[in-house]
Amino acid sequence: MITRKVLSLFTILFFFTFSLLNAQAVSQSITVSSGTFSKVLSFGLDPSATDGIDLSLGEAVLPPLPPGGIFDARFKLPDSEQSWKDYRQGTAASFISKDYEIHFAPDNGLGIKIEWDLPAGYKGTLKDKMNGLIISTTVKGKGEISLTPEQVEQVNKLILSINFLLGTLSAPTLLSPADNAVNIPLTQTFSWNAVTNATDYLLVLAKDIGFTDSIGVYYPATTSYEVTNLDNDIDIYWKVIARNRDAANPLSLASAIRKFHTVDVPPPVPVLQTPIDNAVGLSRKIIFTWEASAGANFYKLQIAEDENFNNIFWEDSTITDDVAAGVNQIVDGFAFSADYWYRVRARNGAGNSPYTIVRKFSIVSINWLLDISVANNREANKDTLRIGAADSATDLIDPIFGELSLPPLPPTAVFDVRLKLSTTESSAIDFRPTADNITYTILLQCGDAGYPLTFSWDKTKLPEGMFTLKDPFGGIYLNVDMKSENSATLTEDAVTGVIIEYTKKISIDLALQNSWNIISVPITADDMTSSVLFPSAISPAWKYDNGYTQEATAKIGLGYWLRMPSAQSVTVSGLPTALTTVNVKSGWNLIGVYDKEESVANITTTPADLLNSRFFGYGNGYFEPASLVPGKGYWIRAKQDGQLNFHYTINKGTDFSAYAQSSIAANSGKLIIKDALNNSSTLYLISESADLTQFDLPPLPPTGIFDARFSSGRMAESVSSIQGIDINSANYPVSISVSGTSIKIFDENGKEWILNSGSNFSITNPETNKIRIQSTEIPLEYNLMQNYPNPFNPTTTIQFTIPEKSVVNLSIYNILGEEVNRVINKELDAGSHQYEWDAAGLPSGIYIYKLSTDKFTSNKKMLLIK
Repeated sequence: MITRKVLSLFTILFFFTFSLLNAQAVSQSITVSSGTFSKVLSFGLDPSATDGIDLSLGEAVLPPLPPGGIFDARFKLPDSEQSWKDYRQGTAASFISKDYEIHFAPDNGLGIKIEWDLPAGYKGTLKDKMNGLIISTTVKGKGEISLTPEQVEQVNKLILSINFLLGTLSAPTLLSPADNAVNIPLTQTFSWNAVTNATDYLLVLAKDIGFTDSIGVYYPATTSYEVTNLDNDIDIYWKVIARNRDAANPLSLASAIRKFHTVDVPPPVPVLQTPIDNAVGLSRKIIFTWEASAGANFYKLQIAEDENFNNIFWEDSTITDDVAAGVNQIVDGFAFSADYWYRVRARNGAGNSPYTIVRKFSIVSINWLLDISVANNREANKDTLRIGAADSATDLIDPIFGELSLPPLPPTAVFDVRLKLSTTESSAIDFRPTADNITYTILLQCGDAGYPLTFSWDKTKLPEGMFTLKDPFGGIYLNVDMKSENSATLTEDAVTGVIIEYTKKISIDLALQNSWNIISVPITADDMTSSVLFPSAISPAWKYDNGYTQEATAKIGLGYWLRMPSAQSVTVSGLPTALTTVNVKSGWNLIGVYDKEESVANITTTPADLLNSRFFGYGNGYFEPASLVPGKGYWIRAKQDGQLNFHYTINKGTDFSAYAQSSIAANSGKLIIKDALNNSSTLYLISESADLTQFDLPPLPPTGIFDARFSSGRMAESVSSIQGIDINSANYPVSISVSGTSIKIFDENGKEWILNSGSNFSITNPETNKIRIQSTEIPLEYNLMQNYPNPFNPTTTIQFTIPEKSVVNLSIYNILGEEVNRVINKELDAGSHQYEWDAAGLPSGIYIYKLSTDKFTSNKKMLLIK
């Protein structure tokens, strides 16, 4: 009986022990296949396993490999036996590495594929016996590798190296800082003992023992780690967990928890974030941000209007850390177009940190702004609108300038005023792009209180320029110069909107030459007095209106003679005009263009065909301009009263000299008369038949201004007769150069000089201000020219040409055919001749002058008016 009980107890103990050992065993498998054949090979750990055949674990000895071409796969055990299973000594709690040698043979001519599907805790490699020279791969989780037939010819066995990571990692032992340590620096190195089989660690810091108020989790690969920027003067709890990511149980139990207390020191300097240094174009409302400083309880933000912080714009020393990513503070009310500087410092119970570096920022720039108050009869019904201009503004909503889109209008009984920005947008603020002309539109809804509406503003806040507040009907009900008034009242209830028109003051530089200039004032200055506009002038301004008169106050559109002591630039500032026309009177006019250059070729007139002269400018002598330039004055002659129309289109390619001489033949003779100060006039001798009135010059300039012209008042005359030249206000000596012809010069004393083309002649006697010239070229035909002037009183000049030496008779007859005077009756040389006839003593009327030779007779009429 006792024996049976002992046997039963032994049997129970045996099976319990076997079950316990079997529970500690682990088994995994890989599959080797080739073509349609495959074999599962099992490997693992068992407490009872040996390096040989373990029949109890299912290992069985296999016969030798079959002949080539027949698939086979097996393990080779350490004792050289071969089996489909290979278990090594170990348990399910082991951290151990084992090598398994796999032999295989493919199906005829095919390759080999090896597959696996391993749970966590298994990691290894599969390599050839040449240390992976041909085959090498990681074995982990689910995977496979295929060997080509060529590779199989080189490799018929592989080493499966498996790391069994099946146990539990030990909990780390903490070293430093010690438990309950005090005055620990805010930068601290934590250390602990190494844990076998751990690949890295989790260092966990918190402000409470339950680790709910976390400071941070760090993942060092070694047994020490430095943490910076710890909060000062607080308790900190810490623990460490060992980790192996590939293990079946990747985390160890936590170490024991330790506590320490940090030192109480002032916080470090905060790190600024926004605005960045030298930021520009910022809104008047700014969010300031900076990184939180470890141990800080409060922050002080200081904003100044100067970099030395002498003028504080805004400051607050009670800012707290309300944002996890950092600290922020919103500040509003910065001035447009202004520069500011800011800095921050942190504070706790131990003191203040130093200030941060100083940063500068700039608020978006504007050119000007104006606030306008609009109110109806009820004192409570009052709103303020703001208008302005800035380079970066648009015609739509610009939030950076405080513009916000308003909702639709309220019911008509409710008072409302707003600025219209577009067809769909309205706002209480309207900044527009900088421009010379801007129009603002104010929409009005008076409400049940009714009209009148009162507009108020501060005119001293307005920039240079013209501001007009008016109704959209052309100013019938409201038209106020806002620079002159501070308020306006609208009583007409039909007006539901008003406009503000702004015109910018502009500046134009006028280039003036030494001595005399013809100038104009192209814009309306605040003070149009000529002595204010041109303070260094050494003459009054002379205007022309059928004669010269002094003009104390200049007007736009008119030209003036003005003398300067030296060449200089004068800047005129004022308002541009919208005018595009200049009025002219019958006869000669001195005019000026406005603030834009205008091509002469593009000027039109009202009525058409109004002009009967060229345009003339002045620059040490008259010239014909290709375009009219702002600030310069010009002569023009009109047949009757009318207008010049400017279209402001400049022909940039116009050739100046070609335009100036467009109606003078290229083969015409040219005389350049120049005085000692380089004042000059260019005169022409033309041989073709032409209307000489087209070459009429403007009236003589005022006394003291150089001028040289034919006695007829023209810049061009016929080569076929003797011509007089008048020289006015010259500085002697005066030189005359000739090109394209040869002439004979006569002075008032009868002296003669011959000038061939390319030669020069000098007049040194200041008393000589009149000369006569005659072409030395022989005329080709007889010709009797029209007398000039005609009509006349009492003298006139008669010119004629004869191509050969002839006896010439020039006689004067009255309307009855009676000879009243024989001017000449003698033999003359071939050439051009002229004679002056004095009709003093004869009555007014028509007279006939007759030229006769043995080969030519001609007569013409002339009119004597007394």
